[in-house]
Amino acid sequence: MRRLQISGPKARCLIGISRATLDGSLDLEGLRDLDPALAHAKLMGQKGVGPWTAQYVGLRALGHPDCLPAADVGLQKVIRDLYGLRQKPSANRVAKLAERWPGWRSYATFYLWLTSWEDRAWKASLMESIRLQKKRRSS
Repeated sequence: MRRLQISGPKARCLIGISRATLDGSLDLEGLRDLDPALAHAKLMGQKGVGPWTAQYVGLRALGHPDCLPAADVGLQKVIRDLYGLRQKPSANRVAKLAERWPGWRSYATFYLWLTSWEDRAWKASLMESIRLQKKRRSS
């Protein structure tokens, strides 16, 4: 795993999860059928798996529509820019802002991640265009 640039702690985590899957103590496929909170708790029961990883797995692999990896630095940067914040928001602030997106936090996260690749000038132009359209509609 070192050739793949996977650190020792991450390698041990992956090996541990692989062993738990092989011995049946962790049913990765069965996590899809569980309540998301229970699935996340089972994942976090694995050594080296924290809230970010559990939310990310729920979002990417388990099809849970309401996951929010609030501690994700990329997500925090996009939210800072989108909301015009002076500094990167904490995970708690991201979670608080995302309270308005219940049932859709996974989708919102994907969308926000995708916008991080957009050119700032293009994004500013788009936002100005949207603002002008709203202004025209309201007058």
